[in-house]
Amino acid sequence: MPDVQLLVIIQCINIYIVFFAASIGTIGNILHIITFTCLKKYHTIPSSIFLVRASFAEQLTTIDLLFPQSIGYATGHDTRVMACLFCKITSVLYTGGGVFTLVCLYLAAIDRYLQTCRSATKRQWMKMKRALLLLCIFTFLSIGLGLPFGIFRDVIPSIEQCNFINATFTRLSFYFYAIIGIISPVALLVVFGYLTWRNVQQTQQRQATGQSSNNIAQQVTRMILIKTTAIVISVMPSAGFNLYVLLFNRDLFSYTSAELLINFFSQQTDAALQRHIRSNGELKQQHKVLLSTLLLEQQLHSTATNEHKRLVKEFIPVSTTCYDGRTKDHSEPVASTTAPNNQMNVKKILLKLCDELRPNLILTTGGTGSSPDDITPEATS
Repeated sequence: MPDVQLLVIIQCINIYIVFFAASIGTIGNILHIITFTCLKKYHTIPSSIFLVRASFAEQLTTIDLLFPQSIGYATGHDTRVMACLFCKITSVLYTGGGVFTLVCLYLAAIDRYLQTCRSATKRQWMKMKRALLLLCIFTFLSIGLGLPFGIFRDVIPSIEQCNFINATFTRLSFYFYAIIGIISPVALLVVFGYLTWRNVQQTQQRQATGQSSNNIAQQVTRMILIKTTAIVISVMPSAGFNLYVLLFNRDLFSYTSAELLINFFSQQTDAALQRHIRSNGELKQQHKVLLSTLLLEQQLHSTATNEHKRLVKEFIPVSTTCYDGRTKDHSEPVASTTAPNNQMNVKKILLKLCDELRPNLILTTGGTGSSPDDITPEATS
């Protein structure tokens, strides 16, 4: 088969792959944002805030890169060449959005590692105020990293493409993408993903021995691990392609073939839908379990309070009678023997009530023998 026919086939496949990735990614990101926005419980978990921001930035990258790319494959013309300003704005947005997406995933992975540690100091380090402050800092940093791509990228009329106009910056951009898009995700996400996975395994072992765990936080941890695995697997073809471009010359056919591979493997927009499908149902289910748990705790507290009031009402009249009898009949032995007996009866009844409520409390906390250091902040919020 001639190379021309292969080019046509690869070009058609490119159209469907990029458009499919953009469409699925849009659906996944929207569902992901809705999940964490509607369930107010997750507003207090820093990693869920990071995931929402990552989905928003990822969707911004999808709109500014994948959709114009798919339209360009279908029509044969780059839509970004319509205006110079449009070319520069899209370059800034999808570069800055991509950097901000990765930064949010780094922060979420670090937060999940800290929240799965047994040390209370580590678990309390990533508070909501600190998380929002980090988001503001990295937002401006991402925009700052994206601005040079808007400055040194412009419409080239001769080839009708939105491309770099500075050869030195073109060379530097390769190292930028290699460090920010390949080395950093693999290094940071693998390290913190492994540490989080190890802490989760230890938590499951403690849970098997009767200690408590926070299932809602575990679902967020699973979403982080899913995203980590997807990124690590996908950046390998991108790394090989960039190395190939740097070391060897390429013709039109090899370049288009490699472009097909990078579009197929390194576009991570479908990972958002995968995270939603794998975790959203369990998130909602655990949210219902949490509400049921809180209701059960209120019922147990109400039962204990009513029982305590009843015992107080029964104890006070008996004590008053003993006191009146002592003042009238001057019979102190009766009072001295009756009051301690009443106190012993109250103590026995309270101990019996605690024994009756203990199974429900064990069911509520998810185990026995839990200590404050074994309970995550999300479980107490």
